[in-house]
Parts: sequence; C-alpha cells; structure tokens
Amino acid sequence: MQGPIQTRLPVLTRRALLALAALVPGLRSARAGTPANAKEDARRPRPVIRLSCPDDAPDPLCLELVQALAGQAPGHVIRRVEAAGLRPARPEDLGVALVMLAAAGNGVRARLDLQPAAGSRRTGPAVTDPALPAAEPPGQPAAWRGFARALAQTLAPGLEDAPDSGPAPGASKP
Repeated sequence: MQGPIQTRLPVLTRRALLALAALVPGLRSARAGTPANAKEDARRPRPVIRLSCPDDAPDPLCLELVQALAGQAPGHVIRRVEAAGLRPARPEDLGVALVMLAAAGNGVRARLDLQPAAGSRRTGPAVTDPALPAAEPPGQPAAWRGFARALAQTLAPGLEDAPDSGPAPGASKP
C-alpha cells in the first residue's frame, strides 16, 4: 500500500524538473528527454565525409577506415562513394580518397587525399605499416585497425579547416 508521500513524489519531482528546465536554457527537457534545441538540430544536416576506396585496397582496411573517420570526426556522416562521386556538393562536406601506394618489400603504404567542395584536391602524408602484408590477411580485419587510425589522424588539420566541422576531440596536429 502506497502512502500519500509515495504517490505525490513523482508528481512533485516532475513539476520541479519542468520548472528547472524552463529556467535553464539548453537543459534536457524533463518531459521528452531531448535537448531544448533538438528541432533546430534535426533540421540542420550533418556534414558528410565522402570516402572513396580504390579497388586495390583491402576490404577490411576500408571498413576500419570508416570507423576511424567516425571517431576522428564524430559530428559527420561517413559515406562510401565511387571515385567519380568524391567531390562534395555542399561546402560543409568533404571528400576523402584512400590512395594505395607501392610499398618496398613487405608492408602497406597509403595516404588520404582531401577533396573540398571548392578548390583543388590536397595530397595527404603517406603512412606505412611494415608489419601488415601487402595482400589482405584472411579473417583478420582488426589487424587493419591501427593502420586505419593512423591514416585518419593525418586528416586532423583538414577537418579543422573544413567549414562547420570543428576539430575532432583529441585531435592533434602532426
């Protein structure tokens, strides 16, 4: 059996939260549990990174690269596109092309090039991992994770320069 205090407590708490939410802008709404400006945020499209992986790139590398880019630029949507669809149409979007480079001996060497909506393509620095074989290792997509992260970190300056994207958390300039 519930007493009068137990039945009234949820009502009082809800009223107090609603009153507090009205006083503090940006506080999560006690009623809907969403930010006060959620409607504005929903109308504003998120910036898109258009990732192009060449045919000679190992599939696990491209999959890990999508995850690494999502971590490097959390406010962006990552889309894989063909090379012909690399140039973005909107100024806040960015094209990223994976370029596989020939590696001397065993190992993998690649770079990420940036394609802004306006302007020319910018060549990124090369990243080499001598421990990875040039051919895709079967059943080991996690082996490519560190290499994909190293590639994504080379984009930090390009993401900072992109409009409306801001720096990625923890990103540092190389």
